[in-house]
Amino acid sequence: MTRREDFDQVFVLRELLDDIPLIIVLPDGNEDLVPRAHLLRPRFVTFWDQSCKEVPAVLARMLRRELYPAPPQPGRGQALKKNRLKGLKGGLLS
Repeated sequence: MTRREDFDQVFVLRELLDDIPLIIVLPDGNEDLVPRAHLLRPRFVTFWDQSCKEVPAVLARMLRRELYPAPPQPGRGQALKKNRLKGLKGGLLS
């Protein structure tokens, strides 16, 4: 987004962007714009007048996560439930 008006148009659609990983490049470090940009829950925020050399690395990391997601880890509650069920004698209906 190179202009504040561009950002305002995107901000109106923020609820539609909830599940989309975003990289936001703002026109400047405007004190009003930065907090609003964070409400879009982006993965990365930078500014047009700064070096954007981090953007390709962030984008590559985001793509790797999308293409090769980490396998789900069982939560502690699942492990405890599984161990509790193992200890039952005679099955659940006895």
